[in-house]
Order: sequence, then structure tokens, then C-alpha cells
Amino acid sequence: MTLLTQSMAQLAASTTGTNSLKAVQKPSPFKGEQGGEARHFLAAFTLWAMSQGSTLNHVDNLGNAISAREDQWIRAVLSFMQDGAALWATPAMEEVTQGTTPFKGSWAEFRNQFKARFETVDEAVDAKERLRTLWQGSMTVPEYAARFNELSTRTGYSKADLRDRFYEHLADSIKDELVHTARPIASLEDLITVSSDIDVRVRQRRAERERQRGRTTATTTAAKPATPLHTTPFTPPSRDPNAMDIDATR
Repeated sequence: MTLLTQSMAQLAASTTGTNSLKAVQKPSPFKGEQGGEARHFLAAFTLWAMSQGSTLNHVDNLGNAISAREDQWIRAVLSFMQDGAALWATPAMEEVTQGTTPFKGSWAEFRNQFKARFETVDEAVDAKERLRTLWQGSMTVPEYAARFNELSTRTGYSKADLRDRFYEHLADSIKDELVHTARPIASLEDLITVSSDIDVRVRQRRAERERQRGRTTATTTAAKPATPLHTTPFTPPSRDPNAMDIDATR
């Protein structure tokens, strides 16, 4: 039994009939992205194809897929190719139009050629480099952890090394609070859990300060007295020393 057939058997055992299998989301078209994106597409397509019942698979009496119709899988996956990926797939598409099955009719052969073209030759080196440049930055800790974990599984680093690397690239605001925690953070899993909780509190406190600053500004503006209009007091005109004093001549 091949690995693909084993996976299909496990999927069938975990679902009940074709309705559950149809809930699997159709993958987005593949445009020739390299590395992790290519790896993700291939995994997403495989899961989707396994859920397509008799259209793409051999099924049992309950409609559960038990093995792939590999020629149909190949035809289906070629239809997802766009842009740069479509250029790579064009010779295979031409074989289909001529009535032959490309990749020797073998899904394993398609996978091998796809991985050689679009996935990194040395996934560990690629993952290590991407992990080296991954920082929490403005991300939440759960977002940072999700990206970190996606890469970490391909690096070959020990759990202790991964824990240290995760800590090093946390935001300073999280590190400052970790210094004061009494909760266990020796393992990567514990560090992620505690850091996530701290992140929530830090962001809540930051939002509270922003609201308080807004209320203070509004109160100060309302309490400030209105500036009165400038008025100049009336000053009678000065007497002209050269004017004739009429009263004096009477």
C-alpha cells in the first residue's frame, strides 16, 4: 500500500460518507510560486483530490475514496496551473490533448517533477534562512508562532534551539514582561502560551491608554475658557492746541 493510499484510507475512516469529504475547500490556482507556497499547493490539492469521490478516485460501497485514479489526478492538477506554472505544464497539457497521459500516468512522477521545479532543492536550508529573518514585529504572538512553526518543522533544529530562536525574535514589549513571569517557559510550547497571554494583556493595556488619552484631550478642550473678543476702550479725541477757544472770546 502506497503512502497516498494509506492517507486516503485514514481520511475515509475519519469522515462519514461523501458529504463530509465535499467540505474540503478547493485549492487556489497555482501560479508558479516557489518554496513553501508550492509545497502548500501540492498538499492542498492532494487533500481536495482525495475528497472528490469517484470523479478522481476508486471508491468503496459507501462512496469513500480508497485509491487515486492517478491519470485523473494529473489532468485535474494541470487545470490549476496558471501564469509561470502554466508555461511549465504546457508540454504535459499538449500530451493530454493528443490522447496520452503525461508523467507516465504516475502521480508520484508528477510530484517528483513538480517538487524539482518549484520546491527548494534543500528545504532545510531554505527554512533556516526564512526563520533567521522572521521577527514578531507588529504581528501578534499567535501569528508569529504560526509562521515560526510552519518553518521550524523543516529546519532540523532541536527543540531547545527552536525555543531560543523563537524567544530572540519576540517583540521587546513581550520580553520585558517575560522577565517578571513565574509561569514555566522552558519549552517552546510553554513559551508560546505564556507569550500569547502577555501579548493580549499588553495590547489591551495599550488600547486603554489610547482611550484615556482621548478622554483627557476631550476634557481639556471642553474646560478651556473661551477667549473673549479684544475690545479697545473708548478714548475721547485729544484737543487741538491750535483750535480757537470760542468760549474764551465771548
